[in-house]
Amino acid sequence: MIIRPFAWQVPAAVLLTTGIIGMTPIAWSSESALSAGTLPVASGKAQTISSGQKYFEGATYAGSESCKSCHEKAYTSWKNSWHSKANRPVTPEIMDSNFDNVELKFTKPKKLMDVKGKAVKDKVTVSMRLHREGDKFLFTIIDDKDPKNNQTHEVAFVRGGNWEQHYYAKVGDNLFPTPMRWVVADKAWRKKGYNPGYWWVYKDGQAVPRTPDEFLSLNYRSVEVKCAGCHQLGYVPAYNEETKLWNGTRVEYGVSCEHCHGPGSLHNEQAKKAEKDGVKLEKTTIINPATDLTSLQQIQLCATCHIRGNNSASLKKSGAKKSFGFQLGFLPGDQDLHDRFVPWTYFGEGKTKSFWPNNQNRKNRQQYLDLVQSKHFTEGITCNTCHSTCSATADRDLRMKKEDICNNCHNENGMAKRPNMEMFTGSTMQMAGVTCVNCHMPLVVYGSAGTDKVKQHWDRRSHTFNSINPEHKDRWGMRVACDQCHVKPKEGEIPRVIKAYAVQTNEQSHQLLKGHQTTIREKITTAQEVIAAAEKTIKGSEAGAAQGKLALARQNVSFVVLDGSWGFHNFAKANSLLDEAISIASAVKKAN
Repeated sequence: MIIRPFAWQVPAAVLLTTGIIGMTPIAWSSESALSAGTLPVASGKAQTISSGQKYFEGATYAGSESCKSCHEKAYTSWKNSWHSKANRPVTPEIMDSNFDNVELKFTKPKKLMDVKGKAVKDKVTVSMRLHREGDKFLFTIIDDKDPKNNQTHEVAFVRGGNWEQHYYAKVGDNLFPTPMRWVVADKAWRKKGYNPGYWWVYKDGQAVPRTPDEFLSLNYRSVEVKCAGCHQLGYVPAYNEETKLWNGTRVEYGVSCEHCHGPGSLHNEQAKKAEKDGVKLEKTTIINPATDLTSLQQIQLCATCHIRGNNSASLKKSGAKKSFGFQLGFLPGDQDLHDRFVPWTYFGEGKTKSFWPNNQNRKNRQQYLDLVQSKHFTEGITCNTCHSTCSATADRDLRMKKEDICNNCHNENGMAKRPNMEMFTGSTMQMAGVTCVNCHMPLVVYGSAGTDKVKQHWDRRSHTFNSINPEHKDRWGMRVACDQCHVKPKEGEIPRVIKAYAVQTNEQSHQLLKGHQTTIREKITTAQEVIAAAEKTIKGSEAGAAQGKLALARQNVSFVVLDGSWGFHNFAKANSLLDEAISIASAVKKAN
């Protein structure tokens, strides 16, 4: 099993829809013009931005506070989003976890190494204590045999908090991810922690807390090397020739306005001048990704963080074999992400922690690697179509309720030109509370790890938009969409969709699905044959009426075919429509 660089090329369809081989770039309708019931759709020419490097030449990052005075509504919405909370200094108000003198133990801690940096395979158990002093949140790495070796650190930053809260501690001049992560849904600590072994060194048959000086050899694991490019604005890594260590500078912590809109110093200057001169500000030094970028540019912008891989710039100066965990220098409007960063991909016989064997995501924060495998990608649908982080949103960072997003395009008159909504309405699944995303974006991706309450969380959605069916389980051992309703939850596991109303084995689900689809395919063939035979019999004065009846029969068949699910969306409706088509055509044939 190997994870290898993502062998990726822009499909021809995307080259056409994004305008980078001569077609007109697509622009989405302006966010301010969106009604509560519409998604952004192609509405005209996008501002032509061939390169973010050229467009933002001379501009620097000014920080999110500089946006607030003119864009207060967008600023407030962003401030309430999880992007703004990607990296925050510790305050008691934002700490959700339990530091009340809690002891955490890890057996065979991941990444435990000896003094030479060699992985330790011995069965070792280590422990740490979480405690608090006023507004300070502390953790002590424990030496079970000699307390004098204990090392106490203070939590300096909190990352996230929607699914998990992660914590950074400053050791020397660098920030490091701590071993503890708080799973919000369980109100409990991760059972295995996050690479806890890094905080001990294996010496003379026992794990001893790593000292600050011993952390210098782990500089390649610091936040500044592995995390900062996404979780900090304007991060620039710097190598100290004297200490042989990496660090860096940033404008502010968190994912902020300028990550997506570009460095705003020139825009701010022009805004002040326009206000002083009493003229309208021309948008020439800032962008709105949803209206100014092609679909490929929009997707690559989100992909700078929603991806996993290696930065080809590497850490050559330090001679380390590792690489930065993020791209460097990409600006909104650029289209060269794959020249800056090598995404992971995987094909093999078994699953890895990041991928299922068919290359679909198994781990969080790599939605881009799913999206590029989807038809949405080749049709120019972007992250901005469904998501927004600085406008009014209905559910988390979605533009509207999840069941409404799909229906907005997937109806007879929508962009997809498929009657999926009309077919699904009234089905057994819809009546039970199932929505499109439960099958087409199932919870087969994990972000939160196991706790004492839940062995394994599946809390993130697939973004290939393909239904993951029982065959995927048989072939690749995947968690499938059907399991969310039809498998009895394991003890302690929280059902994620609806209460199982019919517990089924994978084989039973497979047979039901295939049986329904086979029936519908056969009836489509029968209906088409009967309609064709009936048409040959039409003659005389009744021809007009007969053709009208056959048109209705064809309409029924087309409705089922265009839906594309072969009856799975609503077997009863599809079956009834085809029976009606066959009955109408048979009656026409008999009458003539």
